[in-house]
Amino acid sequence: MGQESLRKRMKRIFLNETGQMTVFVALIFQVLFVFFAMVINIGLLVHDKINLQNAVDLGAYYGAQRQAEILNEIAHVNYQIRQDNKLLAWRYRVLGTLGRVDPLTYTAGSSPSTQNYAVNQPDPEEVPSVCVFNPFWLEATKNSTEDENYCKRQYGSSGTIKGIPRLTVVAPFLPGVIIGRILIDNLIDTQKGALVNQGPANWVFAAQMMVAYKMAIASRKAVIEQLATNLVKADPVDQYNQSTRQGVLQTITKNLTVSNASTFSEESFTFRNGLATPACAGSNNNGSPTIVDIRTSPLLVYTYSTTAGGDYQINPAILGAPLPFDPSPIPAQQFQFLSAFTNGEPSTQFTNATELGRQGSSLGYEKNPWCMAYVGVSAKTSPRKPFAPFGQPVELVARSFAQPFGGRIGPWYKNQWPQASEISTGERVDPLTPPRMYNDASDHNGDYKTLLPNYSRFPGDRLGVKSLAHQAGARQLIRGYRGKPNGMTFDFFTNFDRIPITGDPLAFDNAIGAPPDKISPRVRNVRTAETVAIAPDLFDATYYSIDLNFASNYKSLNPARLPNLGNPFGLQRAVAPDLGGRNGTDFAGFNVDSQIQVANNPANLDPLLRNTLGYYLSKAEHVLTGWAPLSNSNFGFPAPRFAKCDAFAKKAEFMVPGVCTNGGRVGYSVRIISRDHLLSNKWQVGGEGQTGAIKNPPPPDL
Repeated sequence: MGQESLRKRMKRIFLNETGQMTVFVALIFQVLFVFFAMVINIGLLVHDKINLQNAVDLGAYYGAQRQAEILNEIAHVNYQIRQDNKLLAWRYRVLGTLGRVDPLTYTAGSSPSTQNYAVNQPDPEEVPSVCVFNPFWLEATKNSTEDENYCKRQYGSSGTIKGIPRLTVVAPFLPGVIIGRILIDNLIDTQKGALVNQGPANWVFAAQMMVAYKMAIASRKAVIEQLATNLVKADPVDQYNQSTRQGVLQTITKNLTVSNASTFSEESFTFRNGLATPACAGSNNNGSPTIVDIRTSPLLVYTYSTTAGGDYQINPAILGAPLPFDPSPIPAQQFQFLSAFTNGEPSTQFTNATELGRQGSSLGYEKNPWCMAYVGVSAKTSPRKPFAPFGQPVELVARSFAQPFGGRIGPWYKNQWPQASEISTGERVDPLTPPRMYNDASDHNGDYKTLLPNYSRFPGDRLGVKSLAHQAGARQLIRGYRGKPNGMTFDFFTNFDRIPITGDPLAFDNAIGAPPDKISPRVRNVRTAETVAIAPDLFDATYYSIDLNFASNYKSLNPARLPNLGNPFGLQRAVAPDLGGRNGTDFAGFNVDSQIQVANNPANLDPLLRNTLGYYLSKAEHVLTGWAPLSNSNFGFPAPRFAKCDAFAKKAEFMVPGVCTNGGRVGYSVRIISRDHLLSNKWQVGGEGQTGAIKNPPPPDL
């Protein structure tokens, strides 16, 4: 019994199946661990891949943002050139012709339609001519008991306009040359019969206007040239004079995970500036194929007389053509200086070709749309994962492209740009400005009147400053300054050779002892009139990216970032402020916002006149006409934000293009873009019907 029981117990032990899963679990655990390790490794790898891609996207976005800032500054300085052209046209057609007798009158508070002119009526003087022998100028009548006006006769009553000079103007860079006040006493005789001196006086005034224009645009063009060069470098230099490539590299580095960062190095990083392509950078790497100068040759006409007595006749002459009068009344040094800006051939005293090009007349710059600004970035890492300690690590590669978009540096000269063309073609955007120069030949089609300075005040304008309505309004503004102690004097229109330093082409009191850091009451009225004349209008808001606070956003940045602005007359050129500002004074920060305020001050310009004739913007927010999203997911037209602002930036130290923190935008925005899209041959960026591939597609290795 006992022995049998033992056998049964042993049998049950040997035949017992309890615990057999333990063996299987022990065997399967290794397989499960492998799968677990693989899931962990893959998860960490995916995490690192996503992190690397996000970091590279941020890096590309950073690089494109630096491009956008450069383009935005170019755009605003380009708008300043537009204002320089407006100032020249206004001075020529208004200040230069104040003495003519015509029915241009205006009564404050009355409707222009009730006057003896109509808004759409053109100026009958199709060829206005500069004539300053009239009572509006203190010097012209200060030695006379009468309001003598030698500009009454019809222009062109004798004589004809012959030849159009090529105003490729230069200056004799004479160190220390300071042109003082116009020695009008040398040009004016108290006797009415001495009208032979009228020609020298009018020539001097017209030439001074051209000097101011040339000096002002030269300062603007020097800045744009430097910015364009920085823009197309393989490693663009940003607004703070720093390497964009290094900024992109740091952005990526600071956003990597620990495992990605441990294997990331500068050697595994690639940065490409799309505009550095030779087709867009140009043979001199100055960006000239991308940022294209719109050269012009404006024509100024002045009057002279060779007949004394009451039956004198006023004749027209071309500024830059051979003088039809004896220039001896003009001081020799002054005549030499002014002649260098008006002669058709370069001065023998001038040898700086760069400065010569800067002083060439221009409407500004147009951007080639087929040279597309973008940044391409790629990076590689090889992170080691915890459950794969041996063998080769997996290599991760991320690539990203970003581009500035939605902004504009200004209008094209014409409304189309075929892919193969170096300049715009088609119909002119502003048909009133002087036409473009093509290989030293002007596009005037035999109509020399088109060379006279003018501009559109709104899209579709066909009259511009030559409309009788505009002329009447401008005369009303100036007429209030006539004969007063603070009236107009030729002293306000001298010392324009100081513009490289002051950056200020507006009227200024250059009298000895005048405070250099303030605006003298003597000149304030005239300066205000000129500020009103160049203030932003509907055309400007439509076609330009205008920053309301250029002084803080760009001008006040590190001066060392623009080291090659030149030194005409031995004076180191500085970045010029907006028109109305003056370097080295307490109004150096005068900006476009200030211009708009001046134009909308009822004390400066009758509101009715501004609303019906000037087409000036009534609010600063009206410049906010750039692209802006309707919402995070809706990219339709942002009607609630367009030209509106709910909150302006309160602190000037923060760069906010357009100064609006909640509302409309101005200038370029930035977006991520695919490589395949950049390689497309169906881009439609050259105007209606113009399709093709961009000239700077991404390289195969990126």
